[in-house]
Amino acid sequence: MLAAVNDYRQQQGLAALQPDAALSALAQDHSALMAAQRQLSHAGFNSRFERSGRRLCVENLAFNHRQANTLLAAWQRSPEHHANLLQPQVQRVGIALVDGYLTLLACTPPGS
Repeated sequence: MLAAVNDYRQQQGLAALQPDAALSALAQDHSALMAAQRQLSHAGFNSRFERSGRRLCVENLAFNHRQANTLLAAWQRSPEHHANLLQPQVQRVGIALVDGYLTLLACTPPGS
């Protein structure tokens, strides 16, 4: 998924997102929660944002997409998800997939 998102960002003149262990842990926790609840939900985003300690975060979610390119195309068709993909201030990312529930949490670098 990261390769597909980064290819798209770079085609749009934006920097590639860099993996971030802290954001990956937050994404993993959220994907596991969605899987346990069997529900796609942004509930708790403000808490994830605060726990990240970052100045800005965006979040895209998905369920049961088997191919990165089809998920990327779906996000591109959604104005809010598309804006998140092209947010120029975010530079770090965590992505997690649990039982078909995917969380992409992208934020500014620590301390910026």
